Amino acid sequence: MKECRRSKSQLMQLINEVSFAVNDMNLYLDTHPDDKSAMEFMCDKIRIREVVDRIVIPYNKNA
Repeated sequence: MKECRRSKSQLMQLINEVSFAVNDMNLYLDTHPDDKSAMEFMCDKIRIREVVDRIVIPYNKNA
């Protein structure tokens, strides 16, 4: 199994990118509430954000 290690700055960049996507999709879904693929995309990004948050919290405790 290939292990993927990211630096704190890379994780923060990922959080920023995923957060932007979630915010953007939130706005889009306000005007397109029946777009199932957009909702799935947003839910996927939210799951990614939750995983990354769990990884970054130990970094912040050790900083």
